[in-house]
Amino acid sequence: MSAHPDRGARRHSPTRSESEPRDARRQDPAGWRRWCSRLVVGGAAAYLAIATVPQLLVPLGRGVDESWIYAINYLPDLGYAFGRDVLFTYGPLGYLLFPAPIGTTLPIAVGFVVLVQAALVGVVLDRYLRSRSIWLILTFVVLYLLAAGIGLSYENHALILVGLILSIVPGQARGGLWAVAAACLAAVLLYAKLNLGLAAAAALLVAWVVWWRQRWLRPVRAFLYLGLPYLAAVLLLSFPLMQGPVNLARWLSGGLDLVTGYAESMALPITPVALVLAASAALAVVATAAWVGRAEPMATLRALPVGVILLAAFRHAFIRQDGHPFFAVAVAAMAILVLNT
Repeated sequence: MSAHPDRGARRHSPTRSESEPRDARRQDPAGWRRWCSRLVVGGAAAYLAIATVPQLLVPLGRGVDESWIYAINYLPDLGYAFGRDVLFTYGPLGYLLFPAPIGTTLPIAVGFVVLVQAALVGVVLDRYLRSRSIWLILTFVVLYLLAAGIGLSYENHALILVGLILSIVPGQARGGLWAVAAACLAAVLLYAKLNLGLAAAAALLVAWVVWWRQRWLRPVRAFLYLGLPYLAAVLLLSFPLMQGPVNLARWLSGGLDLVTGYAESMALPITPVALVLAASAALAVVATAAWVGRAEPMATLRALPVGVILLAAFRHAFIRQDGHPFFAVAVAAMAILVLNT
């Protein structure tokens, strides 16, 4: 009897089907590169969302700005109706832009921040799925972080997000859902701040015209993606926030008078240095648009709603300020142009 019972047994060798996965991993470095690219893009998008989170607790004190920040956080709990009892350039959702630990508004403001930052990550990932270019995404992230470092305010960040979303045409995959999201965000911004909401509505209008004139969508279908959700959201929100559309109309009418008078009485004189810097920033945006247009002719048209936001930022930057907010919006606009290539 043999001392080794398995000496004569046939040795087992891996079959071809068993060895194929290991060989496939060795012979398919492209698959590993794809996974690494996804990790890098996901990490960059997450970092961008975290880095652009606003200050969630605005410190309160004595002063003009502190007083109205306190008011827009405190009034929603008192039952006053904007348009009937309150008239101010900020609306009943103004606390979304300047949250303070007063009353019941802070959790709602935090939820709004989470949704805005999640939408930013979603747009970046959506762009990566379309372009498959990691360098395009990283360039956008770097430019947008630069804009945030220069001083991109959270209200301009939310407004820029409307333009960023509108650069995704509904004819593309998931484009219709993004268009509805942009319309709903624009409606919320209207109730947060009047001139912010008007700029967002103008961006929607420009997007509708571009989609129609370029025959990307028929006018009626474009209206179903943009106009109808926007009007429906504005109307529905008027009931819980202003006790009906009548007070909304009063607030819009009175708010426009306030904005006009505010601009005339509080505008600072524009210094030559600030004007030169603003012109330089505008030229940089135009140069970026021309460069992007050569690489992708339709990219500039898709980003055209951002131009409206840029004009609104220019006007706002030179009222009670030295113009520096415009520079941040200009860099963010260049980031969107690059992302559209």
